[in-house]
Amino acid sequence: MSSISDTIMRAMENSGGRPSSETLKLAAGEARFHFQRLCFLLLSPYHFARTFRHLQSLSFEQKTVMIGRTLLGLLRKLASWSEFEPPVQTAGGGGGGAGCGLRDFDAGILLLLIFEVFEQDEESDLEGGRKLTSPADWQGRLREHCAPNVLSLGGFGLDYWSVLRWYVDVVGRYERVWRASIGLLGNGGGGEKAVRSAPASVATVVSLEEVAVVEEGEECVVCWEEMGGWAGGGCRLACGHVFHVGCIVGWLKKASTCPVCRFELPTDDVALEIDRLRRVLADRSRHTCLS
Repeated sequence: MSSISDTIMRAMENSGGRPSSETLKLAAGEARFHFQRLCFLLLSPYHFARTFRHLQSLSFEQKTVMIGRTLLGLLRKLASWSEFEPPVQTAGGGGGGAGCGLRDFDAGILLLLIFEVFEQDEESDLEGGRKLTSPADWQGRLREHCAPNVLSLGGFGLDYWSVLRWYVDVVGRYERVWRASIGLLGNGGGGEKAVRSAPASVATVVSLEEVAVVEEGEECVVCWEEMGGWAGGGCRLACGHVFHVGCIVGWLKKASTCPVCRFELPTDDVALEIDRLRRVLADRSRHTCLS
């Protein structure tokens, strides 16, 4: 399985044409926000210590969920900016809209840096060479780790590839930490099509497209009754299939796929939604640009 960073970049290259200036501004704004929170963590002893202790208070499973929500928020932004699918509105989207609160967003940045430092020290045979226990010790070590890149990160412009490469790299690093975490929890997460199911997201159900007029003879495949002339009209999913309102709402409370073609709809399940977006991007990356 190729890395999610490679998948995203191929999807971007095949999306056709240069993105709009609004898309570039959104991407650059997200990059700047991430950089500002990173600098705030590294330069403020009080803020760093508070975030560090919050991270320590979380269980391993809670840390995994936190990283997953952050990753999901980043993937949703990339998918909507690139018009791979419509944006999904979610509740409680703090941290620059990353899908989690600001405190968890900062803790996610910190956890990502700690993970990278562990990897770097292992590669350099430095494991155990310096005991890092206090927040001040960790803050100093993470400053050393980030110092070579801090100046280059501060100069974000609106150049498409420079912004997107940095952003996609961050997504890739979050995914590596998340995959490693769910692997240790025994939850799989190999990127294959999930065998379990989850309801469609509340936002998806609420935003279903209403169809006032349905062709004569067309049947709702949920109840197998004819829809033509039915006073209540129907609902159309993103794949184009139409159903009775009550039938499809009941279906989507149990499953997040179209009853006809199994088209996947957004879900509030973090793990399933990350894998769904990965497949959306992977499918787009396999299509060559026709323009």
